[in-house]
This record gives sequence, C-alpha cells and structure tokens, in this order.
Amino acid sequence: MPKVSWFFKISSLSVLALILAVASLGAGGSTVDAFATLAASAAATGAATAAALAPLEVCYTPAQISEVRVIHASPNSPAVDVYLDKATTPAISKLAYGSADAAGYIALAAGVHQVKVTAAGDAKTVVFDKPVTVVAQTAYSLVAEGTLAEKNFTVTAYVDDVSATAGQARVEVIHSVSDAGPVDVLSAGKVVVAKLAFGKSATLSLDPGSYDLAVTAT
Repeated sequence: MPKVSWFFKISSLSVLALILAVASLGAGGSTVDAFATLAASAAATGAATAAALAPLEVCYTPAQISEVRVIHASPNSPAVDVYLDKATTPAISKLAYGSADAAGYIALAAGVHQVKVTAAGDAKTVVFDKPVTVVAQTAYSLVAEGTLAEKNFTVTAYVDDVSATAGQARVEVIHSVSDAGPVDVLSAGKVVVAKLAFGKSATLSLDPGSYDLAVTAT
C-alpha cells in the first residue's frame, strides 16, 4: 500500500478523529482517502473549545446516558439514513461517505439499541440491521465501514476518549480500510501509531500545532 500523507492543524482541547477509508480502482490497485471529522464536543480554540465541551460533560451527569455519533466510512456506498430502535423516521438522514453527522454526539439511554442503516430515502434497501450495545457515561463513534461490493458492510462501535486533555489535543485514529493490512502512522518520520489493524483504533495526545502525518503499511 502506498504512503498517504495529509496535513492538519491541532488546537488545544480539540477532539479530532482521523478515519481511513479505501476506494477500489479495479485490478490496478487502490487509493486511500483520509478525512478528518471534528467531534461535536470540540470547537476551534481557547474559550470557544471549553464552552463546546461543557454540554458533553453535562450529558454525562445522568447515570444511564451514553453519547453516540455516526461516521460514514464505507467507500463506494451511497448516502445513508440511520434508524434507531423501532422508529420509522431516521435519526440521521442523508449521511454521505467521508462525513460525520452534523449534529455530532446525540444522547442515548444506555443499553441495547437496534441500529438500521438504509440507502438514503429508500427505507426498503437495508444494508445493516443489528443490535448495538452502549454503556452509560461513555462516548462512541459508530462507524459504517467495509463495502457493499465485498458484502462486509458493518457498523462498528468505537469508544471515544473525551476526558480532559490538560492543554493538549486528542487525536483518534480508526483503521477503516477493509482490504488493507496493518498500518503505521508517522509524524515527522517517527511512528506514533504502530501496527493498527482494520477495525481497531488508537488515541494520541499531542501538543497544539501543525503536523504532517503519513500512513504506511506496517
């Protein structure tokens, strides 16, 4: 797999998720599309960031509440609607590949929830319909990954670390490339995440600043 690089700037207390997704180009190989999604609990910098984090902390006060956001990381898949439990109206509509729900984290009662994913505007085309368990006082990213063509489309619940960062930025790296082996993530030539396999995540705490990251096959 070729090296993939991208550049981004990290601000203090921000929560940033980097999701890796792959789009097949046929027998000639594949390309990796890396995209970044800001969590709803993070704003740009300083006081605005602290203010944005406050509602998330308030949501954790009830003993039986979880926080959930949804990210579409399934290449070559259409925009999707996401239904929760027995609702006939989607909780999230027209979520396109490479994006997270604009509403950010939503509060859910802890326990088992039926998550159904359909093609946007077409409730009859169901691509995923399974129970997902969420634990109280925990934040999750529900990531749609895999591909419809390979018949391995799924929704995986990753636990997000939203604890205080003590002036640092937190970066969550999720490997959502279903047909790629383990990868290393490098910053300035130094491995900061090693041997990250598909379906796994890693969390980094970094000083605010600008970073040039690279992703390579392990």
